[in-house]
Amino acid sequence: MPAPRNVDAHFAAISRAQLETIHYMAHVYLECNSVYPESLQELRDSPYWVVDVFNQYTGLPVQQLPFIPRAGDYASGAALPEGGFFGGDEDESSEPRTGHVIVDEDGTRRVATAGRRIDPGRVEFPSPGDLLYHQEADSLQLVIYDDSGAWQELWMELPFNYRAANLKVTESVRPRSDFVVAEMATHMELLLPGMYNRYLFLTDRPTLTPDELDEMLTGSFEKSAEELFLEYLNAVKKRPFMRADYYSPGDLATVPWLDEEGRFYFLEGERARSFAELTDEDILREHAAAIKRRDKLVAHHAGDLPPRTG
Repeated sequence: MPAPRNVDAHFAAISRAQLETIHYMAHVYLECNSVYPESLQELRDSPYWVVDVFNQYTGLPVQQLPFIPRAGDYASGAALPEGGFFGGDEDESSEPRTGHVIVDEDGTRRVATAGRRIDPGRVEFPSPGDLLYHQEADSLQLVIYDDSGAWQELWMELPFNYRAANLKVTESVRPRSDFVVAEMATHMELLLPGMYNRYLFLTDRPTLTPDELDEMLTGSFEKSAEELFLEYLNAVKKRPFMRADYYSPGDLATVPWLDEEGRFYFLEGERARSFAELTDEDILREHAAAIKRRDKLVAHHAGDLPPRTG
């Protein structure tokens, strides 16, 4: 991770990217378990933690603030003016969340129930860069503080996250790790470009065109994520995500023998898929011939040893 930076101009942009990232993973957890994780650690210990988040002041993994609210700590009405507040990603439009129906694992349908929101100003001496994680009923509140006590907040009275709710994979294989690879890839391919461009804009740097953002994903996604104090994880091998010069499920394929243009993710079962093939059934069918050829190459090279280093 980069050296810790204590720069006020960067706080809002980095915090918003981190809050949206944590909310996205928490909502994937919700979609799979019918409830939000009760704590940051419960989310981090789950299969759905696919992006590591680091404290922008210390460079250490972000921690949950040890705050137990009392009756007078809850807020009413709109967010307080001392801190930044937003209700979700810019991707997430204005789709109404009232009456959101949650389907439990046994198929039982229930209407989501709103919980209470903590007044962020009630947290005394918060650790800068760490997270207030408050989950009650079907509400989720996430707050990150700067070193002056101001904050950025993401508050969802009722569950909604467009990307998480629409996350799906095109193939059913065992072990079923495609889903978490798709979760990670969705963040990198669809969320990181907007987060990074917003970071550039808020820090008075030139923003990137769509073509430049696509080039960034191919050539320097690690650097862009690092500037936001994020790090992608290989959801199959439970280690940092990387470019792989050999068959390595959960990593980005950069082998010379895969002579196709585009970004491909290695998957279990001796497969390699683009993000679109991984998540869009129409694209999977359209690319059937190329996929068949590609998988033969992967199977042929699956036993290759990693290249020597040093």
